[in-house]
Amino acid sequence: MTDLRSHLVHEYSISTLLSSFSHSDDGSLPDHMNITLDPGPHQVADLSDELGATEAAIKSWCSSPIRQLHFPFGYLRNVASSSAEGAFNAWNPEKQRELSRPPTW
Repeated sequence: MTDLRSHLVHEYSISTLLSSFSHSDDGSLPDHMNITLDPGPHQVADLSDELGATEAAIKSWCSSPIRQLHFPFGYLRNVASSSAEGAFNAWNPEKQRELSRPPTW
C-alpha cells in the first residue's frame, strides 16, 4: 500500500524512488539511474542495531540496486494536457464526427 501513498501530499517530499533532477544530458524525457549503497562496517553495525536486523541482511539490502526515476515537469504537463484534450474531444459530440473510427477487432 505504500506505493499508493503520495509523498508530496503526506510528507512534503518526493519518494526515494523519484529524483528531483535529471540523470541524463537531455532533461526533456523521463530517465532513471540505478544506485547501490556501499556502507562501511561501522554503518552496517549501526543500521543492524537500529533496525534489529542481522548484518548479513543489511549488507544484502544495501547491495540491491535502487532505481530512481525522474519525470520532467514539462513532460508530465504535456501528458496530462494531451490526455485531457483527447478525452474532451472524444466526449464532444461535434468532435466525434471528426475522429476516425478504429478498425473492428
